[in-house]
Amino acid sequence: MELAAKKKITIEDYQKDKTTFYRITLKDMHLVSRNPLLATLFNDVGNGQTVTTEEIKNSRGKKVSQKVNRCYIDWRKNSYNEVVNQGLLVEKSIHKRNTNQTIICSLLFLSFGGALIFFFKFSELRIVMLVVETILLLFGITALVHSNNMISFYSQKGAEITNQIRGFKHMLEDIGNFEMRDVGDLVLWKDIMPYAVTFDLAKEVLKKLKIEFTADEWQRSDFYIHEPIYNFNSKGFYESFSSSLESSCSIGDASGGFGAGSGGGAF
Repeated sequence: MELAAKKKITIEDYQKDKTTFYRITLKDMHLVSRNPLLATLFNDVGNGQTVTTEEIKNSRGKKVSQKVNRCYIDWRKNSYNEVVNQGLLVEKSIHKRNTNQTIICSLLFLSFGGALIFFFKFSELRIVMLVVETILLLFGITALVHSNNMISFYSQKGAEITNQIRGFKHMLEDIGNFEMRDVGDLVLWKDIMPYAVTFDLAKEVLKKLKIEFTADEWQRSDFYIHEPIYNFNSKGFYESFSSSLESSCSIGDASGGFGAGSGGGAF
C-alpha cells in the first residue's frame, strides 16, 4: 500500500464469479529492477506491466510458482535482516522465546499422549487422568502466555518505535475527538494520508478533513481528495494478495510452502 500511496503502482479491484480480485499496475519501472519478488510477479506471472491476484492464485503448480516461492522467502529474510541490522530486534530473545514455546508445546503433547494411554488402558483412572490433563493444559497455556509477555523480542529502540506506531494509529482511530488543525495543515495531512491508507482509515480521515478545512484552503493546497487509493479497501487487498501467494506456493519446491500472511508487505 505504501507503493500505491506514492503512486509507484496502482491497485484496482474487480469481480469474477462473485470473488473480488485485484489488478496491480506498475507505474515506476525501476521497482522491478530493485526487487526480485516484484520482478517475478510482474514479468513472470503478469504481462510485464500488470499482474492480478487471480493470476498469482492460478499460477499454483506451475514452474513459476517455485520461483515466486524462492523470491518471497529471500524477500522475507532480507526484510528480517534489515530490521535486525537497524537494532530493532534482539535475536537472542527471539531464540529464547521460540525455544520456550517449543519445550512447553512438546511437554503438553507428551502429557496428552501419556494421558490417552492411561485413559484406555486403566479405566479406573480415567477421571483422575482427565483432571490431571486439564490441570496440565491450563498450566501449559498459562506458561505460554507468561513466556510471550515476559520475553520481548524488541530492543529498547524497537519497542519505542513500535509504541510510536501504535500511538500514531490510535490517534488516527480517534479522528473526530480532536481538532485536526491542532495537528497540522493540509500539507502535513497529505503526508499522513499514505499511513491512513495502510491502516485502512483513509475514508474516516478524509471525511473529517473535508469538514474541518474550508474550500479555499483545499483550493490553495495540492491535496487531491479524489485519489482512488483514499477509498481503497487495504484490508481486502492484503487478504486477497496473501491468500493468492499462499495458494501459488503451497506446492512449491523442496523448501516447501510458506505462510503468506504478511505477503502484502511486498507492496
